[in-house]
Amino acid sequence: MDSKDQPEEFKDWRRNFLLMNLDAAFFMTAVSLADASIMSVFIMKATGSVFLVGLLQMLRTAGFFIPQILSVNISGRKNKITILKWTAIGRSCLIFALLATFLTSDLQIVTVFFFISLTLFGICDGFTVVPWLELIAKSLPPTKRSSFFGVNGFVGGLIQVLTGLFVSRILDNSDLVFPRNYGMLILIALIILMCGLPAMFFVREKHDEGEKEEKSLMTILSKIPSVMREDKTVATLVFTQLLVSFYSMATPFYSVYALSELDVRESLVGFFLSSQMLGRLAFSLIWARLCDRGSHRQIIQLTSIMYLASLFLMLTFGVFPIPRELVEYGVIAAFALTGAAMNGMWIGLNNYVMETAKSDRRPLLLGFLNSLNVMTSILPLLGGLMLGYLAYEVVFLASVIPLSISLILVRNLKTKKPGDV
Repeated sequence: MDSKDQPEEFKDWRRNFLLMNLDAAFFMTAVSLADASIMSVFIMKATGSVFLVGLLQMLRTAGFFIPQILSVNISGRKNKITILKWTAIGRSCLIFALLATFLTSDLQIVTVFFFISLTLFGICDGFTVVPWLELIAKSLPPTKRSSFFGVNGFVGGLIQVLTGLFVSRILDNSDLVFPRNYGMLILIALIILMCGLPAMFFVREKHDEGEKEEKSLMTILSKIPSVMREDKTVATLVFTQLLVSFYSMATPFYSVYALSELDVRESLVGFFLSSQMLGRLAFSLIWARLCDRGSHRQIIQLTSIMYLASLFLMLTFGVFPIPRELVEYGVIAAFALTGAAMNGMWIGLNNYVMETAKSDRRPLLLGFLNSLNVMTSILPLLGGLMLGYLAYEVVFLASVIPLSISLILVRNLKTKKPGDV
């Protein structure tokens, strides 16, 4: 359908399509420089504590998802202004970690400021997610949303593959001693994030007619149990999201496990990130095509299978004697599967809601489903605690069980028509 055939409310969809993809490309490039696989190695080198590795991941996850349920009440109004406001604040928080790495060599101080900066950045970013999804729903016609996510994932993944190679060069640079090499990654990320701000500024948002009814957060949250009772599909989405999230009990420790137990070279950390982005890149257009066909259930099933495959790969390397070169290739493959799965799960769940939920319920469901990760944000910390007493392989195996159950549960999801949920 050409732009002239689109409803009047979507007359600027081409402009918005381009600008929002540009904004997302800058953002994904920048955050890949502070990816969990990279920061976990930083924390391990600075402190030697797997518990702190899990704690940082928990704080970043909780900080990112708690605001999403809090922002349900503000989404649907001036989404673009909300996004720009929280974006500016979040970028500023990275300055703390940047200054610490270049002004002191005390690793305890640097670690504390990394925790503060990355957690605050995640919180501010979390406040933009529901308004961003609402902005997509209001700015792009339904027939173009899956294409948007496909292009978004493909372009962002391509850039992030190159970013991963760049990370390896920074970490291997002999002129940048630890932890300043990691501080340089934060500096470059901050510059890229600031360069991406103008794209969102020029997006044209269609404002809703009339005043939106103000409701307290508790009033909004009180609707969730009744929605789950009335609609078994919503309940299935909730429990599926919870079960699949158990991947996060294992994946934050892939890099640490590879370096400490499998004797993989630290210089490959950047390649881990690149392979993760390659997985995202390779499957972005596949996910978009499946979304166009309304195959959201198949997407969620495939992503669960990919998480399981990556876990079984890591388990295999720890149990069987395999040459290091093959292990390194296998770990890279495990990261690729994880990257493809992360992107697919997010696209599958959010597109299911955006294309089937009624407009008055959509912000509630989007915010609630994404904020479910708050409940599971403790999983990386739990994984770190378990590693104090158990082998990595046991922790990885513990993630396999709920993921396997999710494969059974997701079969109850049915394809629905727009407005059914």
